[in-house]
Amino acid sequence: MALHIKDKKTHRMARQLAKLTGKTISDAVALAISERIERVKNESLSDKLMRIAKDCGKRWKEPWKPIDHAICFTTRMGYRSELCDLSELIT
Repeated sequence: MALHIKDKKTHRMARQLAKLTGKTISDAVALAISERIERVKNESLSDKLMRIAKDCGKRWKEPWKPIDHAICFTTRMGYRSELCDLSELIT
């Protein structure tokens, strides 16, 4: 089977990896894919949540509005109050 890399930047990186590792382009790409699969398989829940949070952070509108989370979730008496409406802050 053949793998055709049509993207010039990706092809250049594959060649560079092969040169740095002393392997063929096919072997270098296969090893890189294999290592990436292992990293994804072993990714912890906290790593996944952090990745999602970073991606979501890009979607917030400016100007940022500070939120007092203590007020959003509890009152002075310790009872749960109405949740804050965050929908206007997110695109």
